Amino acid sequence: MTESHHIDTEIAEKTNSRKTTCFRRSPGRNLPPSRHGKAPLWRDDGWQSPGLGIIIFICLLLLGAIVRIYGAWELRHNLDPDSGIVALMAKHMAEGTDFPVFFYGQAYMGSLEPLISAIFCALFGTSGFMVTLGTAFVGWLVMLAVFVWARDAHSPAAGLAAMA
Repeated sequence: MTESHHIDTEIAEKTNSRKTTCFRRSPGRNLPPSRHGKAPLWRDDGWQSPGLGIIIFICLLLLGAIVRIYGAWELRHNLDPDSGIVALMAKHMAEGTDFPVFFYGQAYMGSLEPLISAIFCALFGTSGFMVTLGTAFVGWLVMLAVFVWARDAHSPAAGLAAMA
């Protein structure tokens, strides 16, 4: 073994032996990963019944979907210029005439939202509801990201609170 390997090993041992007090870890943070190498969606961090947490999670997802679909329905005739740009971009993408990287007239803000709306328009026909449904779907996906972020930062209960 080389001298640098011995030094690296000593540094690793010293680093691992120190206790860090900067961050508080929740009890479930040291669980082994699932069979796919990722952390499982739900971990038992001291809840009496993990089944209750999963039921609340599914109910929040369904409620979030219902609220977003209702909002998309109510805003289907929105005349706001910002919504018009998303609708125009979605129409062009659904027709296959243009696939912009950025919003029209801007050199920032990628075109993910109009792309999702274009997929809905291509599948179900171009309408104001399909354009706003794409935006609602992106918002629903953000709910999942917020849950995972808060769950990993603290606990499943924090993830549910962040989703709500």
